[in-house]
Amino acid sequence: MNTQDNFMIEKRMEDLLARLPGEWQYLIQEKVIIVRKTDSRRFVLNIPIDASTKEIFKDDRLWEECCQHLVETLKMSMHHAEIVTRPMNMETFEELRDHLVIKPVNVSDDKVVNDLVIHEIHGDIAFCVFVEEGMWKEHYAGFRITHQTAANWPISEEELLQIAKENTLRRYPPQIMNIELPEDGSNIILRAVSEDDTRTDYQLLNVNMSGWIYGSIGVFDPHTQERLCRMMGGSYMVSLFDISMAAVHRLHDNVYEDISASIEAVSHMPGYMLTDSIYIYEADSGKFRLYEPN
Repeated sequence: MNTQDNFMIEKRMEDLLARLPGEWQYLIQEKVIIVRKTDSRRFVLNIPIDASTKEIFKDDRLWEECCQHLVETLKMSMHHAEIVTRPMNMETFEELRDHLVIKPVNVSDDKVVNDLVIHEIHGDIAFCVFVEEGMWKEHYAGFRITHQTAANWPISEEELLQIAKENTLRRYPPQIMNIELPEDGSNIILRAVSEDDTRTDYQLLNVNMSGWIYGSIGVFDPHTQERLCRMMGGSYMVSLFDISMAAVHRLHDNVYEDISASIEAVSHMPGYMLTDSIYIYEADSGKFRLYEPN
């Protein structure tokens, strides 16, 4: 970044911090701005430094809208964190109920390995109970619920997981998208496939969840699995290397090799990879599981 960019970012960050209660600080790195509360590790917001961010920072009106949203998001995060640390009864829990959603992480995540957070294992993916506070671009403010926190809540961990899954599906319904490759070689086009679509010969489909950055987990929804089975004409394979969407492949002789090659091609690209494993839905049993090649 040049000196002018740094000056602009510093000016906007000073404005943001001045509107927040308590002591806050920011750190400008090469590709991200880290905003955190001075006396707590819990409240951290990462703001990517890219072309669209710089455009927002340059425009006073866009910055004002953005800044107000960031302030409200961080204030809400502090409010909910204060709730979970005080004695919990059902009335207090209701303040958090609608904000509980599922955040998927790989089972290698430190908090999952050490069994610190409430989670449910699906293959090599852990569904964690997450208190969602809001987002700016694709960066969410929020936190995962630990066993220690939930121990004093008037509800079981199994019920928390169920509420989070129901909230996620209700607020961010899964979408099945057809992938169209234009003959002129231009960018691919994704089009939503309606519930009443009767085709059974799809070769490649995409699944995401409307408005949810962790939309790849839409393929774990039983109703979506049944739709995909019908549209693919039977069993199918899934890659979930992208946290935002899952690629669904019709079975053919070299499908495993083709998917493995596509995962390898993007494995070194920047971004968060959920898993490099491949999953399979078995039409006969209705099971969705990790695929283990012979």
